Amino acid sequence: DHEPLAVTVSVGCAAGPLRDVEGLVGVADEALYEAKRTGRDRVVHRLVTDQPSSGTSQSPPSGGSVTSAE
Repeated sequence: DHEPLAVTVSVGCAAGPLRDVEGLVGVADEALYEAKRTGRDRVVHRLVTDQPSSGTSQSPPSGGSVTSAE
């Protein structure tokens, strides 16, 4: 008697040193939007590594992957 409910999810996450929490959250946010751009039901993660400071507060992502849930 109930109609099925279709749900999609997009996830962005980042892992790395907690020296700059705002930068880490920013990388996770970028990963989230990449997951949304590349299709629904995806997880995109980024690994942030210690790199010499280049005048920016956020370390660039050094890698990542896309996982599709179908």
